[in-house]
Amino acid sequence: MDGKTYDALKADYYPNISFKLERINKIGKSGDGYDVSASGYLFIAGTTNKTDMYVRAKVGADGGVTFTGSKKLKMTDYKIKPPTALMGTLTTGDDIEIVFTITLK
Repeated sequence: MDGKTYDALKADYYPNISFKLERINKIGKSGDGYDVSASGYLFIAGTTNKTDMYVRAKVGADGGVTFTGSKKLKMTDYKIKPPTALMGTLTTGDDIEIVFTITLK
């Protein structure tokens, strides 16, 4: 199903999923890091939707900042038809979750 999923995501044309930050809504200290609420635009397979993101930020010893988080969404919200195999007898659901870790230095 990996190949079918890559085809559904139009990965040959849009190899990256990206988020363009519009604004930070809230930052709060939590333990050894920060909880961040942000708004922006999520780009997947040629479609852009405005969305909110909630991430965890942690400053490393080298001064870099690592953001971790996840976002649950529906493929059809991004005009992606959930992949099928074996002439439609094997299908995936519409709900997916994107999990990410990004380090900025």
